[in-house]
Amino acid sequence: MSGFRPPFDTQPRPGRMGPTGPFPTVKMTDEVERRWLHYAMLSRDGRHSLVANAAWLGPPEGDPQGAARYTTILLLHEQGKPWISSQFNASISEPPWSAFRLPQGFGEAAPLRIASHAGEPAVDLMLNRSPRPELYDLMRDYVTREGKGLRPTLAVATCVALAEINALPRTAKSFALAEEMLAAMQRFGSIEHASNLADRLARQGVARFERDLRFLPENPGKAVLRQVANYVVTRAL
Repeated sequence: MSGFRPPFDTQPRPGRMGPTGPFPTVKMTDEVERRWLHYAMLSRDGRHSLVANAAWLGPPEGDPQGAARYTTILLLHEQGKPWISSQFNASISEPPWSAFRLPQGFGEAAPLRIASHAGEPAVDLMLNRSPRPELYDLMRDYVTREGKGLRPTLAVATCVALAEINALPRTAKSFALAEEMLAAMQRFGSIEHASNLADRLARQGVARFERDLRFLPENPGKAVLRQVANYVVTRAL
């Protein structure tokens, strides 16, 4: 398999973070580097399962070419029968299909073909990204959402206010100094302010969840997601 690189993103969005496709476009240089696409699929009738992995491995140390290595493995299962598997040298269609926006856009069907060198097991599928665009909009909106900088802001403010204590090496800090810092935070209401703000943002998050994800059917998974906002601010640890 040749080295797959996502195509150039011709429509960058303000605030976008990270790579535009499944992988960064930079060359792999260390033998411990790994990039992979993992596939796990179940047929609509529940009778057939697929697990596959396409992996890019960094070049071996001392390799003058600095070429990445590639492995692909395919596992298939039919209800009532044992799993069957290829070796790690299975072939895969290029570019490999990915749900991460590139190389296929939303609503664009594309093939995923994986086959053992022996011919079987093998799959030949046409896939379409199933997540709704609304979910990706929520992820992109995260970088501009209010309140994300709350913890680092409190940490920096505490460091500035108690600079002398924080300037000490860790081994020189005592329990008494920790109590002094806690007393200062209690005196100025830092903990109460953070808790109140976290509760308010959690309520806003739940309201946003109900509004933006109302198209999702009610199921156990959705019930768990509904509790995440409150869990984050109320958990004991």
